[in-house]
Amino acid sequence: MKCLIIDKEEKSRAAIEQFVSQTTTLDLVKSCSEVDEAGALLLEEKVDVILLGLKNGTSRTDLQFMNKVGHDPARMIVISDSSRHAQMAFDCDAIDYLVRPLAYDRFLKAVLKAKRLQHNSEQVPKNGHESKVLFVKDNGRFVKIKTDEISCISSAGDYAVIQTKEKKFIVHQTMKELIAKLPEKLFVRIHNSYIVNIDKIKFVEENSVTIDDQTTISIGRTYRKELMDRLQML
Repeated sequence: MKCLIIDKEEKSRAAIEQFVSQTTTLDLVKSCSEVDEAGALLLEEKVDVILLGLKNGTSRTDLQFMNKVGHDPARMIVISDSSRHAQMAFDCDAIDYLVRPLAYDRFLKAVLKAKRLQHNSEQVPKNGHESKVLFVKDNGRFVKIKTDEISCISSAGDYAVIQTKEKKFIVHQTMKELIAKLPEKLFVRIHNSYIVNIDKIKFVEENSVTIDDQTTISIGRTYRKELMDRLQML
């Protein structure tokens, strides 16, 4: 499992890194001192386990980050100097809570729990599509978006506009970069400037598709055959 360490204190972070290096189940992606740095990484990299180290002076930013990742596919294990953060951690759906000084056997037990949960969740959803999460920067913070909530993505020069039912998000990404991050079975490119969520398509006309908010999008000539094949049109 790919893991991410977040701990402000260098000594505590090094202790977690040592345990990770002893655990063949874990592959360390990055060790961060700040949650903002971790949030930026999650935009680019899939992580299975987040090891979040907390101190008695836990900041509001730490708590906000915990709430963001609480329902994310990544499993969160919280490591603290005391039991005072335990209720808060479990309220944010942490799968385990460890109190320093860390014992390796207790650390390994938490990791194996994460592994079991990962195995149980690696099933195709009932709609046959894989669901993922993206963290998108919005007004100085990283907002979690479930990919199945995205209706379409449009190109705007060097930027792209991600459209959900609730809001539009502008990101500095190319269409090629974005399509690579999205579940292949759920999204299809229908134009040089548009990617659409297949589940959001209401109907298809000769040269356009209409998605659930009644937005009509033209179908590019070079993308038409792939779209027809993906929709299994008769």
